[in-house]
Amino acid sequence: MRNTDERVKAALLGAKRIRQKRQLRAVTAGAVALSLCLIVVLSCILPTLVGGTVDAGATSGLSASLFANAQALSYIIIGMLSFLLGSCVTILCVLLRKKQQEEDDHHEP
Repeated sequence: MRNTDERVKAALLGAKRIRQKRQLRAVTAGAVALSLCLIVVLSCILPTLVGGTVDAGATSGLSASLFANAQALSYIIIGMLSFLLGSCVTILCVLLRKKQQEEDDHHEP
């Protein structure tokens, strides 16, 4: 049977764990939202910096070819940056989850 002090400590510990889980979710959601915004912004800006806007008439007969015009470099860069950013967000989430599990294991009596 627990006394009052032990119950209070257990309640405070539970509240702390809930706050940590909420903080973890907020960091993860923020990282994903920031990544998505960065990808969208780069997708809009990079093609204009590399070679102007896409001209549909310039590649008649090659309309299905992604690499038919000079903008292929911007698509390649956006794809690589998107993959790298997704990998970084995944690693961040895995590390945060591992840290949370270590803290939970450490605090359990």
